[in-house]
Amino acid sequence: MKKIGTMAVVALSLWVGGCQSPHSQEKSESLSDYYFKTSEVLAQGESVAVNKLPQTLGEATEDLGTIKVFEKGDEKLTVEVSADQVASLMYDWHDSMSKLTVAQENMVSKTSVVAKDEAIRDLLNETPTKMLGSYQEVASRMSEETVTIDEIRSMFNIEPEVSEEVNEDLSEVTDYSFVVGDMDEVMHAYTLKGEDKVIKLTYGSNVTGDIYTTLYQDNEPLYITSSTRTTLTEQKQIFDGLHQ
Repeated sequence: MKKIGTMAVVALSLWVGGCQSPHSQEKSESLSDYYFKTSEVLAQGESVAVNKLPQTLGEATEDLGTIKVFEKGDEKLTVEVSADQVASLMYDWHDSMSKLTVAQENMVSKTSVVAKDEAIRDLLNETPTKMLGSYQEVASRMSEETVTIDEIRSMFNIEPEVSEEVNEDLSEVTDYSFVVGDMDEVMHAYTLKGEDKVIKLTYGSNVTGDIYTTLYQDNEPLYITSSTRTTLTEQKQIFDGLHQ
């Protein structure tokens, strides 16, 4: 993914004469509303002054001057400030089943709900390639049944590169790497060393900037999608989809 600049959340609650107006206490603007509205303004090349941030967003939970962080329940907004202007924004949201992080063109979602992951992939790729279609098929099946490395081998006319690795939990795994073109697309299927069951599947495209991962966490599949080229419209659709 593209490197996202230092982020922070802007102190939106400004005190006038030592107190807030009754109106500002009545309605609290969500951090997601602020992220999407302000990001649209910044995308159009317009500036947003820090001292114009709405009081309804509340006080910063962390204020480092150029970095301000705001949190409300399951939301977090990070605002980067430069010369008293909002330079960039990053927004995080989570519930018990899903997580989402979005910033300029960058998006990472995590969910244990296969239908939501499928909807995100469909949104990002209206016409999937053969390899991505194979990833989608296997990722969906992994939520219900065992998929073997031989089944994945049979999907391609590509002989995988095989290597041995040590996983994060220090378990030994075998990595089967399938490559299309000049690294245009790469899919990795992982098994525990000496076993056939696929325990982790990743797909990456250097053309679209999308990366997908399906892995087992606490014996249940976890789906992770990241993209370095998402539009604000796509980010909002993904946000809304994860909330359903």
